[in-house]
Amino acid sequence: MRSSSVPGKLMLAGEYAVLAPGGCAIAAATVPLVDWWLPTDATPGVQLQAFGRTFAWHDHDAAPEGIARFVAATAQAMQREGVPGDAAIALRVRADHGGRKLGLGSSAAVCVATGRALASAAGRPFDLALLRACERAHFAAQGGRGSGYDIFTVGAGGVVRYDRENKAVQPLRWPDGLCAVAFFAGESADTREAIGGRIRPAPDDIQRISAAEAALASALAQGDRDATMAAIAGAERAFVAMAERFPWLLPTGLRQIAACVADAGGVYRTSGAGGGDCGLGFFADAAQAEAAEQAWRAAGGWVVCRWPEALWPSEEAL
Repeated sequence: MRSSSVPGKLMLAGEYAVLAPGGCAIAAATVPLVDWWLPTDATPGVQLQAFGRTFAWHDHDAAPEGIARFVAATAQAMQREGVPGDAAIALRVRADHGGRKLGLGSSAAVCVATGRALASAAGRPFDLALLRACERAHFAAQGGRGSGYDIFTVGAGGVVRYDRENKAVQPLRWPDGLCAVAFFAGESADTREAIGGRIRPAPDDIQRISAAEAALASALAQGDRDATMAAIAGAERAFVAMAERFPWLLPTGLRQIAACVADAGGVYRTSGAGGGDCGLGFFADAAQAEAAEQAWRAAGGWVVCRWPEALWPSEEAL
C-alpha cells in the first residue's frame, strides 16, 4: 500500500495584498493535515474521512457536497493532465480540534493529497504541472475565489514566498535561533467570507501590507532572526491598521493570544485573513516560547505546533 501525508499551512504575511495585481504572500507548511493511501483491495473510487463523517463514491457517481467536491474537481483536473482519475484512493482529513476547523487549509491539502494519490497510482511523479492543476481545481471548487498560495505552500513545503502572477514559489530560510508557536484561537474563521467582499481594503492598506511582506521576504532570505521579528511586527501593524475599520477580524481569542505572546516577550502575528483560526507568536529563544505555550494552555487554549521543529520539509522537485 502506497501512502503519505500532505501538510497544512499558516500565512505569515501578504494577506489581502496577495489578491491584488503583482501580489505575493509568505507562508509555512506545517503538521500533517491530510493522509492519503492507495487501497489494494478496493474497486476504483474514493474513500474520504473528514470532520467526523465518512464518504465513498465511484468514478461514475456524483461526489457528495462539502469538502468532497475538492476531491472531484482535482480528479477532473488531473485527467486533463493525462493522469487517470478513476483509481482507488483513500483520504483522511485531520484538520479540526474539538469539532472546530483549525484554519490550516484543509481544502487545499485535500486537493494536493488527491493529486499526489492519483499521480502515485498512475506511476507519475508529482511535478509543478500537476501542482498547478490542483490549484486550478481548488480555484474552481471555491467558486473562483482565492489566490492559490495555500495550494503552493502545502505542495512545496517549507517556508515559501508565493508569486501569484507567475504561479510559483521561492523557498526562504528559517533563521537560526528563531522560535515560533501557532496557537488556536478557539473559533473558526471563514476566509471566503472575508475575501468574498466583506472586507474591502483601501489602497493604503494594500500598500502597507505589501511593504511589510517584502520586508519579511528580505529578512527570511538572509536568515536574519532580528530583522525577521521586526518585519513580523510591521506586518501585524499593517493588518491592525486595516482591522480598525473591521473589528471582527480580531476577535477575543486572537487578542488573548496576542497578550500571551507579548507577556512572554515575543512578537505576535495574526495568521491569514483574521476573524479567528490561528495566531502566531515569534520568540528569540525557546524559553519565551515555552512560557507563552504554558500561559495559553493554562487559559484553556490549544497549541497547534512549534517551529522550526514542526516545519514541513521542502519538496526539492517543486
